Amino acid sequence: MVTTIHWLGNGSGLNLALNNTSFYMKGAGPRLALVDCGFTVPARLDALGLIGSVTDIIVTHLHADHVGGLETLGSLLYYAMRRRGAELPTLHLATDDLAQQLWERSLSAGMAHGSDDANQPINATLTTYFQVSTGPVARIEGLPAATFLPTRHIPNMPNYSLRFDNGVYYSADCRDMPPFDADLIFQDVHFQPPFDDEVHAAYLRLRDEMPAAARKKTWLVHLGNGYENFSPEKDGFAGFVKQDQEFRV
Repeated sequence: MVTTIHWLGNGSGLNLALNNTSFYMKGAGPRLALVDCGFTVPARLDALGLIGSVTDIIVTHLHADHVGGLETLGSLLYYAMRRRGAELPTLHLATDDLAQQLWERSLSAGMAHGSDDANQPINATLTTYFQVSTGPVARIEGLPAATFLPTRHIPNMPNYSLRFDNGVYYSADCRDMPPFDADLIFQDVHFQPPFDDEVHAAYLRLRDEMPAAARKKTWLVHLGNGYENFSPEKDGFAGFVKQDQEFRV
């Protein structure tokens, strides 16, 4: 089973020039899965003609550069494209509590007061706009299963990295080292001093503590200010992920 990974953006939440870090996965079947949907993602999908192709969204955590586009995407699909019931895209989250937090803390203010096809008001919920699947593994037909791995990002905030059963690891936002035995690593990184791991993984720590064999298969994403001053290939990494870069795995 060959899967295409297409990067929609490679920037940190504060680097608008590079768009939010997010990618979609597409296999031979009909399903197209987004991994995170930050506030720049719907426009990127629209530019690629893919808004109506989204069938699944995997959510790693609730920062706006990872979920801030869900209101726009969900509203476009529900109102403009009239997707209902089994045609709704499926949100995949690690826990029921995270799904509840997504609705109550991120989406309900703009989506709770909706209307039906007869333009009558409704009290909408998360399942008005999305199907919801929760559990430790996201299973999507025709695509590699993704295991949610609890990782550290902001203290006391639920946060997950993803390990796909085709050997791909995606850190999302986290300050933990990646698993060195993964076949292909997409690793969150930050560059500004102090060069510690308070919120994101520090470039210098990754460079100095990752084995050479692991760095060689590691692509760096979530690029913030200062990334231009570093040369990942010279330091043994595969490189920086670029917008619209594709990997076939």
